[in-house]
Amino acid sequence: MTTNKMISKVEDNVLVLERVFDAPRELVFKAFSEVEHLKRWFGPKGWSLSVSKFEFLEGMPETLITLTFVQHEGKTKLINHAEYASADALKTVMDMGMLEGITATWDSLEEFLEEMK
Repeated sequence: MTTNKMISKVEDNVLVLERVFDAPRELVFKAFSEVEHLKRWFGPKGWSLSVSKFEFLEGMPETLITLTFVQHEGKTKLINHAEYASADALKTVMDMGMLEGITATWDSLEEFLEEMK
């Protein structure tokens, strides 16, 4: 496991998170796009994912999230770009410990990727 840390940038209602994983882009993408893989790593240690589908409901706060997988020399830089409805909405999730949660989740992803290599 690496000691790679996440980089975070906040500007107004936008949060950008970046982290490099020592795994090929195809493997990192599969970890995000296949439910059976997600169930094995998504969430901090001790947390399990029991949902295998997403539902979109009207009236919920809007957040546009884009994941970009950039391959470089056998590694993958993951860029998570999240645009919240407002700066206050972003502040609310930040105050709830979202950065700590995503850091722990991406640590779990890193361990999963090591197992899959």
